[in-house]
Amino acid sequence: MRRSADRVAAEQARQLRLVAELADRCEAAALAELARGPRVPGQPLPEAVADSAMTGEVMAVLGIGEGPAQRLVGLSRRLTHVLPDALGALAAGRVDLSRVRTLAEAMELVADDTARRVARELLVGAGDRPWSGPSPRAWRGR
Repeated sequence: MRRSADRVAAEQARQLRLVAELADRCEAAALAELARGPRVPGQPLPEAVADSAMTGEVMAVLGIGEGPAQRLVGLSRRLTHVLPDALGALAAGRVDLSRVRTLAEAMELVADDTARRVARELLVGAGDRPWSGPSPRAWRGR
């Protein structure tokens, strides 16, 4: 049971890393394409175009809807760019996807440096496995 849980967590972390990589490449390609031409009146902001490109690509690759794709891109990029310790803890099976998602959502509006510090402090008390650390409710409360 433990080995299966570890493999699932490792694959979830791998998927998040791959989605972030795909999103980063889509964003770079969209921004590069926009930079080639003149800005057209009424054209959406470059960031909005890049977000749309990232979402569309993840929707196509994974066969999921727009909302889930947006949430997955947001989570994957937040974890890889801002909270790599939390993503590493997921990959190691120390925490589960639910706890990682809760942490990322709670730190969404917090400055990156502060979010990293809070994640490191929280992960110290996470235990060796999700069930040996705080309950999901206690984790959310922390």
